Amino acid sequence: MITAEGLRVATVKPVTSVGEMGVITGQPRSATVAAVQACRIIALSRAHFEGIFDDDASLRARVLRNFIQILADRVTDYNLHMRECESELRRFRGEALVLEIRILQEQKRVEATVDLLATQGDMPRDEATSTIDASAIEHTPTILVVDDEQDFRRLLRESLKHLSVVEASNGAQALSTMETLQPDLVITDIHMPGVNGLEL
Repeated sequence: MITAEGLRVATVKPVTSVGEMGVITGQPRSATVAAVQACRIIALSRAHFEGIFDDDASLRARVLRNFIQILADRVTDYNLHMRECESELRRFRGEALVLEIRILQEQKRVEATVDLLATQGDMPRDEATSTIDASAIEHTPTILVVDDEQDFRRLLRESLKHLSVVEASNGAQALSTMETLQPDLVITDIHMPGVNGLEL
């Protein structure tokens, strides 16, 4: 099935109906069916369709029941497709965020390189590289993850693997950590034993 803009939106399987909604509602189709190989088509106009129904109420009920089943199956398929699209969209957003972080890190590396060359001038390549890496790490945002569930902390650590992630298993440990570390962001659970997230 092809839209007016030429976009292929679906593939119609053999022995299926096309345009059944238009036959009932009279609305024009939003896409055109293009055959990819020789096939046989039975065309039924709305007038023809309604004429058949006028003569046989039992046939009308069976056909309409089949239409309802076809539409229900398509709604189910579309819902599944939408879920897949939403899942893909979330994945791409996550990947885009990782790429943005990498770009930010590379920008910091470039800034550190320029500063290094401006202040130190002549330096062996290995030493310059390690110095630049250390400087870039200093500019990497630090995230403090506070949660009494180790699996959740691991999940966040893996999701934020391109950042500097520090973990604490409770509020008291987080406070102790923050005496020597100033994180850029704290992600904390609310319900924890001892010092809870709100108190933290």
